[in-house]
Amino acid sequence: MIIFAGKRTLPYRPHLDHLRKQAKVRLDEMRVSAPEARLADAQLAVAREYGFASWGKLRTEVFRRAAAGQESRLRARRRRTPAAARYRERSEAFAEQVAQVESQTGFFLSGAATNVVMLFVFVAIFTSLWTFLVGVPG
Repeated sequence: MIIFAGKRTLPYRPHLDHLRKQAKVRLDEMRVSAPEARLADAQLAVAREYGFASWGKLRTEVFRRAAAGQESRLRARRRRTPAAARYRERSEAFAEQVAQVESQTGFFLSGAATNVVMLFVFVAIFTSLWTFLVGVPG
């Protein structure tokens, strides 16, 4: 594997559109001295400037960083809202239980009845969260 010593470092969260624009600017610069220059030549020059052997390897690294950044942002969001996630999970579980009871009994809860049951579930969840966060029953 050949490693090119790049003059520039790739940003932490690079954008492929920005790199494409850099390649187009480089193409304009290259055509001043060599009119037969192609976009692929300019892309290769930009990739090597950042220390990559080819434009494809540079693109792969950009996509890898984007995926890693998206995953880390999702993990951070999950850490920030654990109570909301638990509430959402409990609400979804309750909705599944309601659907299961309705399908087994043939008795379908109306919107009002479901709302009343959901209110009781919300109060129970809120009370448990309050006890967990504050330490004193509501």
